[in-house]
Amino acid sequence: EEMWTRFKDVSAVVNKRYQAFFEERKAKESENEQSKTALCELIENIDLSSLSNHTAWEDATKIILKAQEDWKKLGFASKKVNNQLFARFRKACDEFFAAKAQHFRSLRETQSENLVKKTVLCEKAEALKDSTDWKKTADEFVALQKQWKAIGAVDRKQSDAIWQRFQNAADYFFEQRKKNASLQRKSEQAALKVKQGIIEELKQLSLEATDRESSIARYRQLQSEWNKAGHVPFRDKERIYEAYRSEANRVFDALDMNRHKSGMANFVSGIEEMSDDKNRLFRERERIARALEQKRAEMKTYQNNLGFFNVKSSSGNSIMRDMERRMKRINDDVSSLEEKLRLIDSKLK
Repeated sequence: EEMWTRFKDVSAVVNKRYQAFFEERKAKESENEQSKTALCELIENIDLSSLSNHTAWEDATKIILKAQEDWKKLGFASKKVNNQLFARFRKACDEFFAAKAQHFRSLRETQSENLVKKTVLCEKAEALKDSTDWKKTADEFVALQKQWKAIGAVDRKQSDAIWQRFQNAADYFFEQRKKNASLQRKSEQAALKVKQGIIEELKQLSLEATDRESSIARYRQLQSEWNKAGHVPFRDKERIYEAYRSEANRVFDALDMNRHKSGMANFVSGIEEMSDDKNRLFRERERIARALEQKRAEMKTYQNNLGFFNVKSSSGNSIMRDMERRMKRINDDVSSLEEKLRLIDSKLK
């Protein structure tokens, strides 16, 4: 009895220890099961569709690697679920790395295609960079830059080099355009100075009848110099042309009036010489009458055209003034011819 009691007491101690051990292991396995389930869910909940760039994939990869390290540190779960959890965890990891491999494989293919497209744009830019058709080529460069932005990225190892190649061509063209614009501004300022000088000389040109021939020669020379002077700054274009046109018309009209006076004096002298020859006077009258009809017909044509003319711009205004000036000259010619006819008629009476 004593021996039995001793044995029973010792057995009770062993059973308690046995029970405590397995209860502790079961609790640990349950804790491991929860931790491993959480790691599986962590990986499974990663939204692969949201990983659109290199940084996002690398951040997600760090999460996966950390989860694998944590998994290794965990003990077993219960036999019933341990293998299932491992298979689940491995499947989630494999799917992630397979998706990552596919993403970067597609990315490399896309980047390779983008490199080809950007190389083509570089070649186009390099073909344009020496063009001097500034406006058209600048528009083409802007279009190329828009295409470049729409293409997308290339491999980072080649990104800087291909961009620099494209940018160098664009920078070269726009720098040349800038230099040309600077030269053009200088040229326009020089032309403006020349044309201002021409206007001043027109103001000083002699309008005396005795200087008519030399003034006409200088007037024509100044016209030629004006046409050769080149473009002036756009903001001064209308003002300087109006000033020139006003002075040129004034000089021309004055010289033309002298011509009429000189011509009429010569005509009167000629008529006096042929006053005794009626046949010559009749022939001269017929010539003057035909010239008069021609001038009247020319005036009628201008008047008809003027009726259809609409002024909608400063250039249109200038054309209108030129037409009116020509009509005035024709009218002066008509008056002169009519005066000549009256003179001949007075001699025929």
